[in-house]
Amino acid sequence: MIFDKALKTFLRQDPDIILVGEICDKTTADIAIKAANRHLVMSALYTNDAPQALTCLIDMGISPFEVANGIKLIIAQRLVRCLCDCKIEQNLPEVLLLK
Repeated sequence: MIFDKALKTFLRQDPDIILVGEICDKTTADIAIKAANRHLVMSALYTNDAPQALTCLIDMGISPFEVANGIKLIIAQRLVRCLCDCKIEQNLPEVLLLK
């Protein structure tokens, strides 16, 4: 089973929402953009920020017109480091802190 054939099979069922794990090649991007004209398609693109998602799709060979029609929302995910509550404050001498 090839990914793009599976996606075409899902589209024949006419779902309201389609979740594509990752868009990484032209055929998947083409099918996802065309499906986004009639369905809600959610997917991941691995870019550094949200605006690069548009250029990534265009670089894959999708025409800018289709990208503009198919995109409703782009969200960028930022991973934030959370500090543990178990951190203990220590009062160290300044001599040690300057080294």
